[in-house]
Amino acid sequence: MGIRSVDVAYDGIQAVIKARTLQPNVIVMDVSLPHMNGIAAASAIRESLPTAKVIFVSTNSDPDVKQAAMSAGGCGYVLKSLVNGDLIAAIQRAVPTFES
Repeated sequence: MGIRSVDVAYDGIQAVIKARTLQPNVIVMDVSLPHMNGIAAASAIRESLPTAKVIFVSTNSDPDVKQAAMSAGGCGYVLKSLVNGDLIAAIQRAVPTFES
């Protein structure tokens, strides 16, 4: 098994629509999205897809932002400066059956 990119959304509203349509297992979501931020989008997505795993990526290391993301249903929070190594690890924690 590997990672397969299903689609890309360019703003929070599009992320919600695409997630509801495509029903992915894992969603990698930027915290700072236009029109609807990633935290609000994740909350909306989790209402219709409660089993979807949302992993946030951000340049923001503020603990309050991280807490808000996790409270919105996030199962991981990766700083963009560390994304190369930490993102795969976050996906592996979210989906233990995933092998890189």
